[in-house]
Amino acid sequence: MATPLNLTNKVVVITGAARGIGEASAKEYSRQGARVALLDIRMEPQRAIVAQIQSEGYSAWAFKCDVSNDTEVAAVAKAVVEQVGVPDIVVNNAVTVQTGSAQDADIESVRRQWDINVLGYLRVARAFLPDMKKRGSGVIANTASPNGLAPPPMVAGNMLAYCLSKASIISLSQCLAVSLQNTGVKVCVLIPDVAYTESVEELQGTASPEFTQGFRHFIRTSSVPAESAAKRLVEGVKTQKFFVNGFFNGYEQSLLAWINGGLDPTVDWITETQKTLA
Repeated sequence: MATPLNLTNKVVVITGAARGIGEASAKEYSRQGARVALLDIRMEPQRAIVAQIQSEGYSAWAFKCDVSNDTEVAAVAKAVVEQVGVPDIVVNNAVTVQTGSAQDADIESVRRQWDINVLGYLRVARAFLPDMKKRGSGVIANTASPNGLAPPPMVAGNMLAYCLSKASIISLSQCLAVSLQNTGVKVCVLIPDVAYTESVEELQGTASPEFTQGFRHFIRTSSVPAESAAKRLVEGVKTQKFFVNGFFNGYEQSLLAWINGGLDPTVDWITETQKTLA
């Protein structure tokens, strides 16, 4: 087994760093000695996070970045390399979510989510890859979700764009891993456990109020703290393995339940998993 990366003085770039798992990851990487560049469209919360990290004696920088904008991503990448250094790890974590089914989701909303949640990852990776490849080392870590493979029926029926995005991130990560063979740059696909983020309180779209309220309640009551989820992901990225399972238990069993159910999207594999683990 390869020795996990030592994060001391490593440069880590994290998109979607203003809250949730992105914020928690920035703090965890910094506490393990990394120099962390936070990227998000929201600057005020990033400045507060950077101030907290710096108050603990660690290094962090905040950059405003709209990952859906080609020009802005290129400019921010240049600034990060000049001010912080060539990244050793790039964590693609930015996301926007609106509800909507395959029948009623607003097409412009789906397009916007795709531009941020998928193409944003590709833009950021491409912006940093030339320098990483030239150096011959690094990790691109892409945050996916179990909902990209086997979303529970209620999620599949009400969060089309999110499920599409996360499925695409898994495929993007596979394609990147193959194309980067022999360059020294590794790819990780991150599958975090369900973690609380304030964005759930802002959830809007075309789904029914009952779904939205129920989903918020589920996240509020059944999620793990973002700090716990982030710590597992950071430890996984340090191994440089492709698949980083951030679930505390049950994910592999969930995949088996889905497979044993014939990959039927109407099967509630969460319930089937609970039966298996009982």
